[in-house]
Order: sequence, then structure tokens, then C-alpha cells
Amino acid sequence: MRHHHIAQAAAVMLLCALALLQGCARREETAHVALIVSSSTGHYWENIIEGASTAAQRLGVEMTCYAPDEEAGVTLEMLPGMAVRDGAEALIAATQGEEELIAALAEANLPLVAVGTPISHAHLVSTILNDDAKMGSNIAKALAGELTAGDQVLLLADNAEYKPTERREYNLRQDLDRMGVKIRGRFYSGDKREWAYRQTLQQLYLWPELDAVVAFSAQSTVGASQAAEYLNRDLTIIGTDIIPDLIECIRDGSVSATIVRNSFGMGFLGVEYAAGALNGESQTGYKTLSSVVVTSDNLFTPEIEKVVFPYE
Repeated sequence: MRHHHIAQAAAVMLLCALALLQGCARREETAHVALIVSSSTGHYWENIIEGASTAAQRLGVEMTCYAPDEEAGVTLEMLPGMAVRDGAEALIAATQGEEELIAALAEANLPLVAVGTPISHAHLVSTILNDDAKMGSNIAKALAGELTAGDQVLLLADNAEYKPTERREYNLRQDLDRMGVKIRGRFYSGDKREWAYRQTLQQLYLWPELDAVVAFSAQSTVGASQAAEYLNRDLTIIGTDIIPDLIECIRDGSVSATIVRNSFGMGFLGVEYAAGALNGESQTGYKTLSSVVVTSDNLFTPEIEKVVFPYE
């Protein structure tokens, strides 16, 4: 009987040792993750990619980025399938909620980290978001020192499909109402400088009493600034995100402030959470990152540079 118990104990110890060795082997394997982005151009998208690349280097993760390419005939819905064929074990999806991409992500059937926009997915690991509600309030605060009750604002929104900006706009409107400031017009300009320029010119001709412009993208912010300069109009302009031309607008005072999302952090955490999930680590359901208000006074301070120039 004693020998029987010894044999049982030895068998249990052997099984535990094998399980431990298998676990170690899994952890030593290089994780292969895919970053899928709705676009590869613009500060927001480029910083997500840069953040993900930095995390992959630091964590020893193999990361491949997939983006649509009109010239090569690569569309959004093709990206998840391409990642699966290339051997991806987990996906990080930075989207604007495009239906065709969401459907293709579901078909890929891999662990998923959603970045920037919530996604309903059977194997959702984590969701990493910008605090769009706080972003709207930050825009209102930036306007508060420039406007008074009765003033009017032109809003250049992103695009109708990008749902997170609805929370941004809701808080902006609520805060402006409390200030007695009204949004006189709202137009979709996306991240298109020329379209924002034309819209702003037209509205300034129609409503010469406009006092301010709020733009939900970096390119549209620059476009609005160029329109105001062309008409020699003294406008308060509050923008979103950052590009080199917008930095110049901040420096010369033609744009009062811009609200910059921590997209670098989103990309970094996306890879960290995806790799962690492949190693069996439990992840937080939601992680929300705050934006920062950038003005000419703080543009080159260490705190702001971490978000505006995170990879320099």
C-alpha cells in the first residue's frame, strides 16, 4: 500500500512538472500579433502604429501592421484575413467602427483588443479608448477664456460613421450651453484640410458674426485657420490632435489650442494586452486614456511632449 501511495505521488509530481514545462515553453515563444488600422496616415493613426511598434520591440513581440491601400487594391475587409494567413495569433484593431471591417474581424475568430472604438466581438480581450467625453469638456474649457454669452461657434465634425465623437460633441454642447454660447452650424469635414477650408470660408461669408471654430481633426483645424487668415478674420480656433502645420498654427497664435489624444499610448497598450492574453494573463475590460490641452504656453513642456512627440 505504501508503495502504491508513493507511485501516485510520483505520478502527480511528474504531471505537475510537465505542465510547468509546457507553460514555460508557451511563455518563451514569440507572440505574433497583428495591428489593423483604418488608415495609416495622420497623427492619430501614425502614433497608434508607433506606439504599437515601440511596445513590440520592448516586449519581444512580433507585430505586423495592416492598413488599407487603395492603389494596391487592399480594402478594410481584407485586412483580418491577411493577418490570419500571415500567422497572427491575436489582433489589435484601431477602427472607426466600419461595418465591413467589424464583420471581417468576427470571421477571423482570434483574440481581439479594440483600440479607439468599442467593438462587439466573441473573443474580445480589452478595449482601449480615448476619453471623448472629457475631450469635449476640454474644448469647452479652452473656449471659455475666449468667448462670452451670446457668442457663436462653427463646428467642423469628423465623419458620420465615427461614433466616439458623438460623446465629444454632446459634452461640448452641454458645456457651451451653460456658458450661453451656441453652435451656429455643424458640418462634416473629416480629416480633410481643403474641405474644412471651403466650409469655413462659406460659413464666414454667410455668418460674419461667427466668433469661433471647433474642429475635430488636425487637418480640418489647419484648414479653418487658413480660411480665417484669408479673410483676415480674428477667430478663436480650437482643434484636435496635432500635425507639423498645426504646431506652427499654435506657435503663431492662429489656433488657440488643440486637444491631443494619447494615441501612442493606445497602440502601446494594445500590443501589451494582446501579448498578455496569449500568455494567459487576465486583462482589464476597459482602459480609458486622457487627452491633453496643447497651447503655445505648454507646447514644449516635458508633460506635453510625452504625448505630442512620444517617439522623439
